[in-house]
Amino acid sequence: DVSQKCPAFRYLQRINFFSVCGLNIPEDFHRNDAGSQFVELRKIGGKGSSDVEKLSTDIAYCIFPDADVDDPDESGLFDVLQYSISELANNVLQHAKAPGFVTAQYTGRTDLIRVAIADHGIGVLRSFADNHSPHYKPDWTDTDAIATALKPKVSSKLHLPSPWGEPVNAGVGLTLMKEICLQTGGHFFLASGKGVFSQLAGNGVPQQRLLPSHYQGTVCVLAFVRAKIRSFPDLMTQVKTSVGLLPDGGKFGKLFS
Repeated sequence: DVSQKCPAFRYLQRINFFSVCGLNIPEDFHRNDAGSQFVELRKIGGKGSSDVEKLSTDIAYCIFPDADVDDPDESGLFDVLQYSISELANNVLQHAKAPGFVTAQYTGRTDLIRVAIADHGIGVLRSFADNHSPHYKPDWTDTDAIATALKPKVSSKLHLPSPWGEPVNAGVGLTLMKEICLQTGGHFFLASGKGVFSQLAGNGVPQQRLLPSHYQGTVCVLAFVRAKIRSFPDLMTQVKTSVGLLPDGGKFGKLFS
């Protein structure tokens, strides 16, 4: 089969791409443990869905594999990574109205850890509209919706209470992850509908554009320089200050006040 001669074929097998797609293809290699090198492709929502809490923990360890949970600085950052990934995954369950997929991969040559979350749901713009968000405007484009979703404490469902009286999410996951990417020398990419948002660390200028074709759903790609995660004991102070989430000047404070 020509497809099996593709250099990426065994890699796709190893991260469970084919099995998640329901294809049972025999393997001719030994499966080494993923360790902190990658997180296999996981499904969110629908039959065969992964547990979001375990998924977010696995990816947080992939990003920050040597976190010292007894050190308040490192454990605090690890908890934020874990929470933010879980909020992004829960966005698929709460907003997309369709299954999604998550994976993570570390590349030693560049020291980059990349996390990708994608779904084929209704997209960011329609989520704002369908949930009657107070932020939504009828003349929005997809880029308008994406730009608004990246603001702190903004979510298409933030105004909707859960059965326990609290908002369905804090609306900070995307904001925090984007800033962590930029503070650690990585990049951030988000596409939905015809809209694209991308930003590289260093240039400080976000790129927004409309595509001629429509992508059904939402895809978010996060990249971090792993060494810089470790070298930023005050990373969350910088991140939360930059997006206006640092309450009362506390070092970590209450993240979601």
